[in-house]
Amino acid sequence: MNEEQYKSFFYEFRDNSGQPTYDMKIDKLIQNKKRSLEVSITDLQNFEILNPEVELTNPLLFPDAINGPKEAIKEAVKALKSIIREKDEEYLRLIKHRINLRFYSPPKGTIQVALKDIDGSYIGKLIELEAIVIRSDPENTILETGRFECLTCRSLIDRYFSDGEYQPPVFCEIQQPDGNNCSGRSFNLLKDDSDFVDIRRFEIQDVPENIEVGRSVKSISAYLRDDLVRKSEDIQIRDRIIFTCMVDTRPNRKMQRGQLATFDRFLEIIHFKIIGLEDKDTSFIENSKIIPLERFPLFGYHNEIVLNRNIGIYAITNIKLGTLYIGQSSDIKSRWGNHVQELNKENGSANNLKEEFLMNHPRDYEFWIIEGIKDDLLPNTENWSDEKKDYFKAFISFFLLLRESYWLNQVVPDLLHNVNINKSGVYGNQTLKEYFIQLLTKLGNSTIF
Repeated sequence: MNEEQYKSFFYEFRDNSGQPTYDMKIDKLIQNKKRSLEVSITDLQNFEILNPEVELTNPLLFPDAINGPKEAIKEAVKALKSIIREKDEEYLRLIKHRINLRFYSPPKGTIQVALKDIDGSYIGKLIELEAIVIRSDPENTILETGRFECLTCRSLIDRYFSDGEYQPPVFCEIQQPDGNNCSGRSFNLLKDDSDFVDIRRFEIQDVPENIEVGRSVKSISAYLRDDLVRKSEDIQIRDRIIFTCMVDTRPNRKMQRGQLATFDRFLEIIHFKIIGLEDKDTSFIENSKIIPLERFPLFGYHNEIVLNRNIGIYAITNIKLGTLYIGQSSDIKSRWGNHVQELNKENGSANNLKEEFLMNHPRDYEFWIIEGIKDDLLPNTENWSDEKKDYFKAFISFFLLLRESYWLNQVVPDLLHNVNINKSGVYGNQTLKEYFIQLLTKLGNSTIF
């Protein structure tokens, strides 16, 4: 695997109609002043199959690309720059020689992996996985290649920072006219002559069908660089995406002699394709009187997601059977977590929802926000008296019970798992009005009214 072998691929590969696929792609790259060339891994494999007679001079590019992607990309970029230099050297100077090669579209059954299965054996390899975005950070700009001036001999030294961690030279190793090294230890970063790159971090999680009940849900940090950052503006929370990426590591603490060397895994994304928001069968929703404001897979989200409405009415829904458990809470996120914990228990309390859950697949369940109060609509109670705060809590409790009763009346009784509240507006042995009066009585002789 070297520069000449990739040049052969770029020039010689033909599609089914005999067109020089990558030679034409490179021409279009220059014409549109882009910096990234997408290369199908399937094409690499097909090139080997179609050109068996050149195997000795053109070794297997496909296994090299998936088992050593960093080195493969390095050699492919060198070949790409060489071709561009022959076609339009001015363009290469215009983009400051910054060219990206992005592998994608591997043959099925080759490098596809579930996020939950990524372990140390995948470090340094190319993988493809389908995952859901659960968090995104704003884009940042990091120093990629720093040019330093030695303040002793005025020599220039370039340092490449693969992960953006600032590590200036320790001492100058430039040989002087007398044959000795400079050994200067003071340097100045020349920012105008250095190279910076945009970067953005996402937290991604396994798709629901890979999540196993009773096991913790796995997530991992994934990083996009350079022109992929601009493309990532279309990514939304809960998007289902196919990523082609390299598995990499970084120390999770400062390395010291004699201590255990432990590392955190992360993904370096080199290509992505947005499939769309997490898709589910929507026929049940369309035929129901209840249209959720927000929908999430029941498992794997409550620890990460930030709810727009944390006070209100929610439902746990089996989207295949059409059954629901409707509830209310002034802290929906915590209540969601309690439900997940209870359903995951082997010996939890028995109820209709638990019995049904044990006979179905976890991916069939969703957590819905039916209606709620946005945080910015709530009053600031910080300076309120305790009496006024208690009154407000009582009001919220009454309001939620009233709305819960309303939504229970929208569902056919046979589809409901609720046992504590019935559709006539009775809470236990009390009507909503009786319950509210009981709450107010606890306040005693309030001066608020």
